[in-house]
Amino acid sequence: TLEEVLPSEEVLWCVMEHVLRIQVGIGEILSGLWVRNGYSLRSQEEFYLQGQYCNQCVDLDIFLLQVCVMALDSDLFLTTLLQRYKLDPWFKFGDFASFYPAC
Repeated sequence: TLEEVLPSEEVLWCVMEHVLRIQVGIGEILSGLWVRNGYSLRSQEEFYLQGQYCNQCVDLDIFLLQVCVMALDSDLFLTTLLQRYKLDPWFKFGDFASFYPAC
């Protein structure tokens, strides 16, 4: 069965956290948030996304995230995903003044 093959939930959470940090970091580099850190981060991002390494890096990371989504609590996974990408304030309803600075 699938339960026999998959590791424990604790291990899956650790794997998910690691892979999610990589994906968030790549997204931040691609969106230009790390421009002032020079070309070292840019070259790491290019190396990670190169076609010849795609099967070893990106595809396996996405597959691991898919396994984690399937095996873990989907609500907690989605909450964690939104927090890592810093999108969770956009999905909270209530005081909108906290989203926008005073003019």
